[in-house]
Amino acid sequence: MTVWTDQYIGVPFLKDGRTPSGWDCYGCVRYVLALHAGIYLPPLPEALDRSKWIKVEMAQAYDLAEMPGLSVVDGKTRVALTHVGMFVSASRLLHCKDGQDTVCIPVDRLRLPVVAIWRHESMI
Repeated sequence: MTVWTDQYIGVPFLKDGRTPSGWDCYGCVRYVLALHAGIYLPPLPEALDRSKWIKVEMAQAYDLAEMPGLSVVDGKTRVALTHVGMFVSASRLLHCKDGQDTVCIPVDRLRLPVVAIWRHESMI
């Protein structure tokens, strides 16, 4: 069975990438939210207007999952500020992390915990 997320599975990680030819975690959610939910995020995560996002307890499609992120600097793995993925249902997450292609997996298979779930005000 093909689902709408299948077109994104395998998109390669590309630092600061913003298209399906290659993206980072923010580029992935930015592209998919615009195309499928009509929610437009700025090109850089630092410019994101967090006042438009409400922290929620239970996830639904198009909610953002905030997670601790891992990065490799000078050959050493370090915890970055955040990693973001997008819920495609209450139990599945679409995300792309450093060094890995885009996946859509069950939340209970994530290696990093979801520390916060954010819903755009237009989805309330």
